[in-house]
Amino acid sequence: PPINRLSQKIKITAKTQRREKIVKAAIIGAGPAGLSCGWFLRNAGFEVDIFEQKNLAGGMVSAAIPSFRLTNEAIERDIRRILASGVHLHDNYLIDRTQFAVLLRDNDAIFLAAGAQQSVRLEIEGVESKGVIDPLEFLFDVRLNSEPATGRHVVIVGGGNTAMDAARTAYRIVGNEGSVTIVYRRTIKEMPADHGEIEAVKKEGIRIIELTNPVSILSSNGRVTALLCSRNMLAMKGTDGRPAPVTIPGSEFEIPCDTIIPAIGQQLAIDFAGTDQLKTIPGSYKTRIPGLYMGGDALRGASTAINAIADGRKAAAEIIAETQFLNPTFAG
Repeated sequence: PPINRLSQKIKITAKTQRREKIVKAAIIGAGPAGLSCGWFLRNAGFEVDIFEQKNLAGGMVSAAIPSFRLTNEAIERDIRRILASGVHLHDNYLIDRTQFAVLLRDNDAIFLAAGAQQSVRLEIEGVESKGVIDPLEFLFDVRLNSEPATGRHVVIVGGGNTAMDAARTAYRIVGNEGSVTIVYRRTIKEMPADHGEIEAVKKEGIRIIELTNPVSILSSNGRVTALLCSRNMLAMKGTDGRPAPVTIPGSEFEIPCDTIIPAIGQQLAIDFAGTDQLKTIPGSYKTRIPGLYMGGDALRGASTAINAIADGRKAAAEIIAETQFLNPTFAG
């Protein structure tokens, strides 16, 4: 009968429409994690939009990793390939609470890959003195071919990859007439930086003073003159599984310097979601916000580009698996 044929036609049309539904994903941050995730989602058939706060893609890789480690040409080649796949990049685009709500409404999934682009503040007396430089701003300026206002005797505080990059970059600026010293509260063995980066620092002759803790920054007329430190010894393992540094009473000493770069950690800096909301489910990249996933430095804190790229790929696989029912034609 005609009514049955019409009913069958409606069912077939509805099924076709479901099969052809365009599944949309928004990515916040165009660093290694975001670009990686965008690449894999696009190849799986997603419509992908990446929103980047800065005016260039690549995140910390483009903005902060020294050019002697990674050239602009290599970065740009990979970015061009990703964008050529059909990924849409929106740069100079700051996501606030209102826009975040719009993204949640208009997309089937969001991947937060904003990086850890805020340096952890060194909370010691004298930190406001002239000559104390933010490590990321220092690396950004050098990468943009802008000479930072550093002195000739630089002290780096920290033992991570950012500290190693800052030390090797400063070493190239101060020349033979200057000096670069790294201060770390545990031993070299416990440094969180990649082994290769630590070895590169040592080969260049940069001094590392281990088991040393900054106490205060000494200054004259508001400008840095020295870093007052104390010696440490390692005690029982702390909550992070590493031996806890304990100050040795009466062990204070000064390191004369005119520039101090505290590179003691980095953290996520966004205002459109709370810390509790951004906690990921164990074994997953899902956050407590439905449809929102997170990876890269935004999740780990400052880490390597390889880890960020891997997070992007794995998060994309999870997103594809979760949204596959929306478009059964996915190859992923």
